[in-house]
Amino acid sequence: MAYEHCNYSRDCAGNCYNYNTENPLVTLDCNGTCGGIWEKDCNGTCYDPSADLPPTTKDCNGVCGGSSTVDCNCICGGSDYHDCVGVCGGPKIYDCGGICYDPNTESPNNIPDCNGDCNGTATPDCNSVCGGDAFLDCGNNCVSPTCNAYRKEVSNSRNDSVIVTENGVKVYMIAVNAYWRKYNIM
Repeated sequence: MAYEHCNYSRDCAGNCYNYNTENPLVTLDCNGTCGGIWEKDCNGTCYDPSADLPPTTKDCNGVCGGSSTVDCNCICGGSDYHDCVGVCGGPKIYDCGGICYDPNTESPNNIPDCNGDCNGTATPDCNSVCGGDAFLDCGNNCVSPTCNAYRKEVSNSRNDSVIVTENGVKVYMIAVNAYWRKYNIM
C-alpha cells in the first residue's frame, strides 16, 4: 500500500504539490531566485528577460547563435529584401542623395565619388588613388608628381618633355604652363 504523501513535495516557496500530476507552483529561476523571472538562452547563459535580450538566440534554422534570417518572402536564409518602394525582391535602390531609382532602367540623380561624397568630383588617378594627381603620359606610362619643378625656359608646346637621370634615378620632366614638373617613372 502506497502512502499518498510520498507523491507530494514542496516547491521553493513551501507550497505542497503532487509531483506526479502537478508542476510546482513556484520554481527557482536560473539565477537561484524562488519565483524569479531569469531565463537561460540557447547556450545556457542566464539573463533577465525584463531588462535584456537573450545573449544568444536561435536563428530561423534553429542554430543557436546562427545568423540566418527570414527574408521578405518568408524564406529562412533567403536574400530578398524590400526595395525602396516596398516591393519584396524589387530592384529599386536609393542613390546617395536618398532618391529611389531602378538601376536597371534609370540613372541615379546623385552619384558618390570615389571618396564617397555624394555628387563629389574626386576620381581615381591611374595609380587608383582617389583624388590623386598621377596621370598617363603620351607613352601611356602612369606618372606621379613628386614636386613642382623648377622654372625653366620651355616652348609653347604642351608636348615638351624629357627623361633625365637625377641621383641615379630616371625621372620624367614635362612642361606645364612654362614650368618643368618632375615625375617619378612608374
